[in-house]
Amino acid sequence: MVKVKVCGLTSAEDAQMVCNNGADFVGAIVDVKVPTPREISPTKARKILEIVPEDVEKVVVTMPENVQEVKNLEKMIDSDYLQIHSHLSESQLREIREETGRKIIGVTSIPQNSPEPEKIINRAKRIGEATDLLLIDTRGEGGGTGKTHDWEISSKIRDSLKTPIILAGGLNPSNVGLAIEKVKPFAVDAASGLESDPGRKDSRLVRKFFDKVGE
Repeated sequence: MVKVKVCGLTSAEDAQMVCNNGADFVGAIVDVKVPTPREISPTKARKILEIVPEDVEKVVVTMPENVQEVKNLEKMIDSDYLQIHSHLSESQLREIREETGRKIIGVTSIPQNSPEPEKIINRAKRIGEATDLLLIDTRGEGGGTGKTHDWEISSKIRDSLKTPIILAGGLNPSNVGLAIEKVKPFAVDAASGLESDPGRKDSRLVRKFFDKVGE
């Protein structure tokens, strides 16, 4: 069964709702350098993640400039994973994992029109080898574009790695089934595709999404 990560939670009510629907991972976005209606304060993220059941993995999504920023944030919020959107090196990602004791979700992004897929694949391999999971997103200003990318490249990344991959980028109830068929990821990740209003999850879309993943 493909696992599901729901990202960009902004309320305890939404967190409870997606967990009730069967989420395996939930993510809160904190301290990012791009505008998004899903960014919340560390204090709010801590309160939201505190109500998440123990059998659901808690993810803090952030965009640090350096290792120290992540270490400072990790002390403020209890999480199972740190999802790092940044240009930190593979050695810095390993350092974060060793010094915080948290598992790491590395991120690689694919442009909608990619003229150099091999460079993307090689970069993804390096990040994946330094992290516990690798999230593949659509390239934009820090991710969260709500757009899909070339899933053929995602499939090649999956084939080149032992690290499990999470497929993200424009996934919603209408396309997640095809995405799973094409890429065969360990997990899928959705945020804006489960919203009727920016930053607030729609229970009907969430239910449809989980139904499609389970088919």
